[in-house]
Amino acid sequence: MLGPDSVSRLILILGAAAIGASVGSFLNVCIYRIPIGLTVNQPRRSFCPACGHMVEARDNIPVLSWLWLRGRCRYCKSRISIWYFLVELLAGIGTGLAFAKGGLADAAGFLLFFSLLCIALRTRHADQQPTALLLIALASAVFLVLLERRMTLSTAPMTILLSAFAGLLVAFWTGWKNWKQTFVVIAGTLVCGSLISMILAVVALVSGRFKNWWKRFTGLDDALLLMGVCLGSIIRF
Repeated sequence: MLGPDSVSRLILILGAAAIGASVGSFLNVCIYRIPIGLTVNQPRRSFCPACGHMVEARDNIPVLSWLWLRGRCRYCKSRISIWYFLVELLAGIGTGLAFAKGGLADAAGFLLFFSLLCIALRTRHADQQPTALLLIALASAVFLVLLERRMTLSTAPMTILLSAFAGLLVAFWTGWKNWKQTFVVIAGTLVCGSLISMILAVVALVSGRFKNWWKRFTGLDDALLLMGVCLGSIIRF
């Protein structure tokens, strides 16, 4: 039977997960609006990109609304990319797990890296390249995560090399030739952890046989990398 302390801790973890999912929802707004010249507060409410209808509050609940609407707009029935759902879900799960493992500092570190990685990944779909400032921030976030895990080149360089190699394989799978985009993928695999990074690399190579399947789920390739980062939040090198 759960004691008072266990119940309080569970509430805090669920609260951290809810905050993470809300941050993921805000990230989706930024990722969609900024590349097309809109601001995050104009228009004030979210809208359907297909029909332009303003999204009601009941349809704007992170994670739950996408499931309730079955991934489609309530009004025009246009498909809502699975990317939006997965960003909210993974941000919530990752934040909750990071908080449970290391408290507020780990949760904040995860959200920082996750947010930077989301923005960097999705810029390629808007014919933009990650800016130098964003890359510096991403590199700093990776360094902070590795430092928090007490991982340095002097302790276990093979682990980092394996993760970087896996990042190159995943980058090759996505067809990215620009060095900035490749850097983003390698940064993500470094935080995943060597085992998960190698699993991602294997999936990347095998999935080349199922290109038609991947086309059915727009953004799933990026979401796969985010999933690895999320799992990496509970695994130490």
